[in-house]
Amino acid sequence: MALSLLDPLLMVCAIIAVWRTFGFQPAMLMVVLIGTHMTMSHTHMKGALLRTDWIMSLVLGICAVKCARPVLGGALVAYAATSRVFPVIFVFAPFAHLLITAIRREPQRRSLVRFCVGFSVALGALLSASLLFVGPAHWGEFAGKIWQHNDSFSPWRVGFKHLFLGAYEYRSDQAGTHQEVFHDRWLVWWMIQSLVLVGAVALTRRLKDWETLAIGFVPTFFLVAPTYYYYMMLIVPLLFFAGRINRRECTIGAA
Repeated sequence: MALSLLDPLLMVCAIIAVWRTFGFQPAMLMVVLIGTHMTMSHTHMKGALLRTDWIMSLVLGICAVKCARPVLGGALVAYAATSRVFPVIFVFAPFAHLLITAIRREPQRRSLVRFCVGFSVALGALLSASLLFVGPAHWGEFAGKIWQHNDSFSPWRVGFKHLFLGAYEYRSDQAGTHQEVFHDRWLVWWMIQSLVLVGAVALTRRLKDWETLAIGFVPTFFLVAPTYYYYMMLIVPLLFFAGRINRRECTIGAA
């Protein structure tokens, strides 16, 4: 029972952090999303052990960045990335922004630099601990499973890849067909991904640091197709819009 209460405890901590950072209304919207969304509708989410650690860590990281604690925010996002891998895409825009400004010799956003440093140090420490206590053999097995997951299709997954292939209905005998179509269209696929990534980076010039992190939801949707319950990460775009929900377009976006 104590272990099964870890996830609710993490949710409570994240909700309180959102309340303190964004206000009461965004926190209650987050409660509604967690309480009613399909991603939380099955028992393997409700009674699981640390199924939600990565998204709550990501939410806490965004709150930390918004509260001018970028090093802590970077460390929290690093934990989310080592827990589920694909959250690492969320840091693409911050790192890309710093790289571009460095090449152009433009002034760096100090808080963004501190976020990237916090992320890099925490990521290095967590990966080192993993190699030390678990060993490299498990990493090979893990990489093989991730590759198999990425190269296959399932009705349980959500992402741009399924829209791209028109895979709206799933039959087991279609798996090979979907793979062949995807390999035939790989050039178009990567052109779309490139446009999405460039667009995300271009937006960073107009966004605050925490918004630069939150905009990572967009390339994440385009680049990967995780199992449906990982779409608890809809909390991230919810916060992006809820941060200025008094504006009409943001109210629509949050809805």
